Amino acid sequence: ITLLRNYIEWEEKNFPRAETLGVEILDRFNIGEIGYTVKIDRVIKLNNNIYCYDYKTTTAKTHYYFMQFSPNFAVSAYCNYVQKKWGQCSGFIPMAMQIGYRSRKYKDEPAGFWCKFDYDIINRNPDQLKDFEETVREWHDRMYQHNTIEKFPCNNGAYMDYKGCGFRPLCLSCNDEAIKESLYHKTNAFEYLEKESVR
Repeated sequence: ITLLRNYIEWEEKNFPRAETLGVEILDRFNIGEIGYTVKIDRVIKLNNNIYCYDYKTTTAKTHYYFMQFSPNFAVSAYCNYVQKKWGQCSGFIPMAMQIGYRSRKYKDEPAGFWCKFDYDIINRNPDQLKDFEETVREWHDRMYQHNTIEKFPCNNGAYMDYKGCGFRPLCLSCNDEAIKESLYHKTNAFEYLEKESVR
């Protein structure tokens, strides 16, 4: 409750008159004949500019945290979708909500629950959006070709140097079955989409 109350006050000061165009958007757009699904937390219109929004909770320093979004494949997908749906996209805004609890007073800050907010605006130009679509087509074709032999190549566009990727050990081990069994549980990644389609 404290986090939400503080965020609403913060947004009123930093994004006055922001108009919400959509929340929890689960939608699909076409890249040629390929249907691409996105899930976006929020889309806003501010000063005649349209932005896609993603809320993130973190304890990391935000200037390091924002580095993961540029370059980022999902960000390109969000911007591409917003561009097609609303005719423009001025960028992606990751809204970082830093939260924590301190048991004793720290400098001038009281003990107890604390929260801070920070954001960045990450743009995508037309060439980057075109490159995104070409990459989607390329990987769609590769996956279709390799599906029959059940052997898939590594996606070099996934930026292996990003240490935060939960699948990095699996990629580094060349899809080792023992690594897969020890680190990951089998889940249906499309379960939430199937639930949405039933409604």
